[in-house]
Amino acid sequence: MFLESRLSFIRSKATVLTPFLMTGLSLTACGGGRGTPDMVVVDSAGVMVIDLPGADFPLNWTAEKVLELRPVEEEGEGFFGVTDVEVVAGNRIAVLDRMGKKVLFFDGEGRLLAQHGRQGSGPGEFQYPTELFTTPGGGVGVYDMMNRRLEQFDSSLSPIAPDPFQVPYYGGQIAYAGPFRVIPVADLTVETHEIEVISAIRGPDTVEVVRYAREEGGTVQLESCGMTLSGMAPLFAPRTRWAASPGGMVAVAGTLRYEIDLYRQPEFILERRIRRRVPVIVATEELARESLGDGMRMVGAGGERVCDAAEVVEKRGFSPEIPPVASLVISPAGEIFLERWAPEGEERSIDVLDLAGEYRGTLAPGFPFPTAFLGEDRIVVREEDDLGLTSVAVYRVSRG
Repeated sequence: MFLESRLSFIRSKATVLTPFLMTGLSLTACGGGRGTPDMVVVDSAGVMVIDLPGADFPLNWTAEKVLELRPVEEEGEGFFGVTDVEVVAGNRIAVLDRMGKKVLFFDGEGRLLAQHGRQGSGPGEFQYPTELFTTPGGGVGVYDMMNRRLEQFDSSLSPIAPDPFQVPYYGGQIAYAGPFRVIPVADLTVETHEIEVISAIRGPDTVEVVRYAREEGGTVQLESCGMTLSGMAPLFAPRTRWAASPGGMVAVAGTLRYEIDLYRQPEFILERRIRRRVPVIVATEELARESLGDGMRMVGAGGERVCDAAEVVEKRGFSPEIPPVASLVISPAGEIFLERWAPEGEERSIDVLDLAGEYRGTLAPGFPFPTAFLGEDRIVVREEDDLGLTSVAVYRVSRG
């Protein structure tokens, strides 16, 4: 496995291997977050490598639910299901409803401001909307997988002309780092490995942020859902988790270890790597089945299908270890919220780091993991109830 960072529009490359070839080492100690043992900082050929202590330092933060937006039972105003949530211009909540084929906008008090969309392929219509993201000018974009385009809305929440989005993109998170649109793209020129690429696009220029070569998965025939899938990697195989900040930073986790790589616009050359010594998580067949819940959901020509979890585990297999990093998000204040993996039914812990690499501490299991940030002291969270219905909740966070 290798990690490569490339400025593709000028065709210059800088390759970073794991582990680093350490040259010109200088070790320093600096204070960790709020009483934690000192972290170790290594300057490796211009890349700052930060090793954090493995013991958790508890953060005494509390979260109080102050707002809940629940799904409606009948067609009309409101949403049926929540696919994605974002905060627009710091004070408006955007909700993507895949089932209802629409995007909705609420103010910070939960009042519906606008909703757009219906089934179709015309302007402002959706077939299968999957990704929601905000734009630097205070607008919103929605990627429609079936229509292969971006539906766009300006800062007044009005629809504008769709973007045909002619890049090799096949799904996954979309976000902005400064003026760059950051997306996962496919490298169709490589046949020997599966390639994961995160690229940053601004106008005609494309910067390759990071590239991972993965072991290519085989072909899997799943009788339970009538699908034959190629390139299916084993469950728990490392996948790229990343987040972008409006200030232009991209944080990436893409290995089996607790490693966060930080890249800054405009060149997106690797600036620092944050590592933490946490225990290895050994994978089992039971954990693999639990990770799929009621089954693996796939989208085909006939719509969404659910493949039996036991059959998926049997035919896909699973990696011997589980990557510890489950999710990443960066707050407007420049803090990295890192959700650590835990078995189904167990609460996940959340580490809080800053973009300098300092460990602030760990939030107690059960603390809601933010999807977005509403102002300085509120977070937006997707929550699923016992009936499988997803609502949008807003929590006020008090830092102890």
